[in-house]
Amino acid sequence: MLLATELEGVLLPLPNDPRNRADLMWLVESRYQSPWQLVYLTQRTRAAVCEAIITHHLPLPDVVIADGGTTIYTAEVPFMLTPLADYETHLRGLVGEWEVEALDRLALNHSGMRLLDEEHQGRWQRCFHIAAERLAATLAALEKRLADEPLRCRARATPPAVGEEDARIDLLPASVDFLSAFEWWIANQTTEPPSAVYAGQASNATAISRNFRAILVAGNEVSSGTTVVEPPEADERFYHATAPASSGVVEGWRHFLGQARR
Repeated sequence: MLLATELEGVLLPLPNDPRNRADLMWLVESRYQSPWQLVYLTQRTRAAVCEAIITHHLPLPDVVIADGGTTIYTAEVPFMLTPLADYETHLRGLVGEWEVEALDRLALNHSGMRLLDEEHQGRWQRCFHIAAERLAATLAALEKRLADEPLRCRARATPPAVGEEDARIDLLPASVDFLSAFEWWIANQTTEPPSAVYAGQASNATAISRNFRAILVAGNEVSSGTTVVEPPEADERFYHATAPASSGVVEGWRHFLGQARR
């Protein structure tokens, strides 16, 4: 089996939550006890993913879909994330020319947007900070502007993490997201892909419609700018976790592991 989980607002533990910590330890131990695969999906860069694994004591993944779905890394050796060249070629054919300078000029014309350091930028993703109180208005103005531009990109916003003041807005190719990258990876496996379970937030209704079983994790903020789709009633392909963050992922994963053993 395979567990694909978003990091932000999903697998990452809540601050000072002992249950989240304990459940993450169970997940680490479970990886050693049974042969299941783990895929992370995140807006973070390679360096930030490695930092999160160390800081939060996350289990080591087999694959990381990073930079908002614009990079796929394999992790055959721990902490040595190797970019998948075939996916880079796929994106280049899908997106064409990606004018980073034009995106920066467009975004920085909006008052309060600040470009993140280069180490937080991806080849196909541009990332900006914005004060939390300005997020909604800036996102709306930016999306209106993007609709009139021939840049074929979209804006995705993330509220500030606990203890932080700034929100974040990313600009990505319009045709690229976590799920499309994950689907591409599944479709391009050289062996028969394992049965996949996808753990996330609002994207789960879409995941189910794309034939992945899904865990909807409770108690987390949904990123601004995301179209929230009401999840379906619980069935054999959908599990609505009652616990938040890491514990919600583990709760749902145990549910589907139990199904597989019946």
